[in-house]
Amino acid sequence: MGSCFLSFWDVNSSGITTSAAGQAKTTMQMQDISTFKGWGSQWHWTISNGNDYPRLTWEGRSVESIVDSQFAYGGTGKPDNPYRIYTAEEFVEIAYRSADFDKHFILMQDIDLSVIDPNLILPIGNDAFPFCGVFDGDNYTIHNFRYMLDSQSYVGVFGCVGPNVTETNKPSGRVVNLNIVNATVDGSHHVGILTGHNRGTIASCSIQGTCGGIDYVGGLTGFNRGTIEDVHCAGMVNGYWAVGGLVGYNIAEVTSCSFDGEVTGERTVGGLVGRNQGKIYSCCSRGIVDGGNSVGGLVGYNPGSIESSYSTCAVTGRSDYIGGLVGSSTGIEDQVAYCYSAGLVIGGDHTGGLVGATFDRAYNCYWDIEASDMPSSWTGMGRSTHEMKSKETFRGWGYPGVWTIDDGQDYPRLIWEQTPGRPIIDPEPRYSSGTGAPNTPYEISTAQDFANLAYYQQDFDKHFILTNDIDLSSMNLNLLMPIGTRPIPFTGVFNGNGHTISHFSYHAKEEYSVGIFGAVEQSNAGYGLLMNLGIVNATISGGNMCGALVGHNKGAIISCYSAGSSIESRYNASGLVGYNSGSIITSWSSNTVNGRSNVGGLVGYNRRTIESCYSTTDVEGEERVGGLVGASSGTITGCYSAGAVSGETDTGGLLGANVGYAHDSWGEIFISFWDTQSSGFLDGIGNLEPDPVGALGKTTAEMQTTGTFLEAGWDFVDETTNGTEDIWWILEGQDYPRLWWETE
Repeated sequence: MGSCFLSFWDVNSSGITTSAAGQAKTTMQMQDISTFKGWGSQWHWTISNGNDYPRLTWEGRSVESIVDSQFAYGGTGKPDNPYRIYTAEEFVEIAYRSADFDKHFILMQDIDLSVIDPNLILPIGNDAFPFCGVFDGDNYTIHNFRYMLDSQSYVGVFGCVGPNVTETNKPSGRVVNLNIVNATVDGSHHVGILTGHNRGTIASCSIQGTCGGIDYVGGLTGFNRGTIEDVHCAGMVNGYWAVGGLVGYNIAEVTSCSFDGEVTGERTVGGLVGRNQGKIYSCCSRGIVDGGNSVGGLVGYNPGSIESSYSTCAVTGRSDYIGGLVGSSTGIEDQVAYCYSAGLVIGGDHTGGLVGATFDRAYNCYWDIEASDMPSSWTGMGRSTHEMKSKETFRGWGYPGVWTIDDGQDYPRLIWEQTPGRPIIDPEPRYSSGTGAPNTPYEISTAQDFANLAYYQQDFDKHFILTNDIDLSSMNLNLLMPIGTRPIPFTGVFNGNGHTISHFSYHAKEEYSVGIFGAVEQSNAGYGLLMNLGIVNATISGGNMCGALVGHNKGAIISCYSAGSSIESRYNASGLVGYNSGSIITSWSSNTVNGRSNVGGLVGYNRRTIESCYSTTDVEGEERVGGLVGASSGTITGCYSAGAVSGETDTGGLLGANVGYAHDSWGEIFISFWDTQSSGFLDGIGNLEPDPVGALGKTTAEMQTTGTFLEAGWDFVDETTNGTEDIWWILEGQDYPRLWWETE
């Protein structure tokens, strides 16, 4: 988008009264030297005052050079001796002197711009000539800034703060300790009361006023790619797209900020930020938000990160994707954590108390069911008003260290708000014993120990060991949630020690990454390991990436199983792991699984490695349905399936679909079997004909015969021809092969 700085056109001679940019002047004004304030810094212009338009010096046609007057205020513009601004006239003068846009300024007292001719007030800088200096308000106030030109972009007290990305030699630009009261700003694109576009730093400021535009419209700034910290805005903001109470479009950092007022727009409208692709931390919004689609109390559309923030805004959306906190949050790595909303929510399709729609699960987040009048949300945990004002609800919220609560009297508040209450502090100890170190792991011996783990992100990289079988049937189901999300995965070690976790129940039909562990990922330390753990009689439902043990695995799973469980998810549903991007070794499942696409007995979708595993899970789906795996672009080695299989398209006894788009090559299958009778399928791979040589269909009798597997090279107990690891054993003629660690 181009920029227009100190540029004019003659409305009389042109016959045109509007322009996409620039300022309209009469012929008389166009021939008056006073119109061209700021044109004298380069000595390029001359004018015959009152008789002609400005002419270039080399034309030699005019008698008077246009020269800027000497700056009247004190100081040198250096860091140790900034220009001192005492009057409204001195402040307005800055906008005309682009040569000083990299200097230092300090406000010496409150100033009122209502005494200035509105036609003389301009934004300081624009995209082509940004303000890259330092303006320190010294906690003084600018009153009554007015700039209303609905065709102009980069509009605000400062048009643009901070250099273009190509201008590496310029300072970053800073506006700090400044108050703005009763401002009115209107423009087109990149509109904000303080600045239209921020690429620098804005800190410790307060803003009050109204602003309007078309897109990239915010009470503070229309577009932020810099740093915003400790800024508080109040007033009214109106636009069409990417409209926010504080920031229209954020791709950087917003910390410890707030908005209080009314925000209206059509698309991507938020009480604090319209569209967030950066990070929002320790922020809040209060007031009213009204829009069309992607409307949220805090953020309208979020492919970024929101942590430790809240909204009490009343939210109304006339279309889809409406949420008390976020309208839609559909980035691959978007993150919402330690947040809540507590305002009325009204909308169309995909409307939720916390979030309208998202690609991942909000971590440890809540909404007030009563205040919102909304019983459901795509993600999050709904609680009554009474529960939302109880510190017991907010387990794990001590970790960020930014929350307080007046227990029983108020919702949680951010520490910087300085409201009545005490800091939320996480309890110690949280588990029966241990330190979480490799040689002294945390010991999980009770149902409460296990339930605690999901709430304490700071423990996700620690070591755990199960010391008893855990039965969760007596737990309050509202207190159970999966351990980890894709943005906040479990990266530690969980050793089941041969014990089981039974009766885990979690139902969130829209959420992604759902299981006892929501997401597991290998860390830089090489961890992200689940081992020796059994899951029994779990009931789990989600929207995508749903498994009894893990929703999304990017770590390692060794010698684990799930049995007697019921799993349901539209996409990537399975008895053990919904979506595998790691390794699964010597593990099995025997459950019932229902889904739509990528439905498998052991894994829904496999991108990496499955080795020496089996499934007797009964699976039912529509497309890409397999007894072992729904779809695979990874490697499957030495596995088998023997459950019933039901599907419509790309359905096979072993694998629903062998696909290659994950890493530009087909998945590979080595010496793996399926039961043609129990599965009901003679085809092993649903989308391939014939089956590859590594997929071997056998009858039930053959599947319960040792020779079937020995001939294929499987390593069994009490034989050494195929190896000495003793991976498998079998009750000849009575059962399918079992793994070495199974005792029954």
